[in-house]
Amino acid sequence: MPRILLLFGWICLCYACHDTSDHDIQGPEPDTTGNAARNRPKDTSIHNGTITGITDQLTHDLQAVKDTTDNDQAFVKLMGLHRKAVLEISQIETSEGGRSDVFAFTENLISRSHKILARLNEVPVKDTGIKKPHTLRYKIPITEDRFEKMFHTGASLDNDFLDMLITIEKSEIILANSYLKEGSHPSLRQIAKTIITDNQKEIGKLASIKID
Repeated sequence: MPRILLLFGWICLCYACHDTSDHDIQGPEPDTTGNAARNRPKDTSIHNGTITGITDQLTHDLQAVKDTTDNDQAFVKLMGLHRKAVLEISQIETSEGGRSDVFAFTENLISRSHKILARLNEVPVKDTGIKKPHTLRYKIPITEDRFEKMFHTGASLDNDFLDMLITIEKSEIILANSYLKEGSHPSLRQIAKTIITDNQKEIGKLASIKID
């Protein structure tokens, strides 16, 4: 009899140890280091704080400026977006770039960008209350194809900076020339003329120090 009770107790103990229905026992964590995880495409939707991210955001911001009161307001908005992007990518270059010649150039560029933004903010542009598409031209700084190429080729930060700066400043020249044809505000016309002259000089310098 004792042997039977002992055997019965042993069977009950084994059953209790293997019954997981009431023990909240979970299986092992999924293998996140397998092929699926390794081959997952990189998320390129957020690039805050990078040169490609800033220029990508600039592209979207420029496209968003569709309806304005007139060409004067459009010029202030569009040129402000361009120059803020120049300022932001210049700040990245000064903190993360590796070339001393580019660094020296960038310090002056930051100072000039602040002056342009200050001049734009000082111009009293009246809101006429009339909503219509502006007629100013400019070039989108970065297309999707170019964005993908820059993001995945792994070029040096210095060259990315120089490349995008040249593109943005060329877009500013197109915008400034367009305003001189379409706009009449004396102060904005003077800003446009100064930007064209200074940008042409800067683009020449940038091209001379850029390494392909």
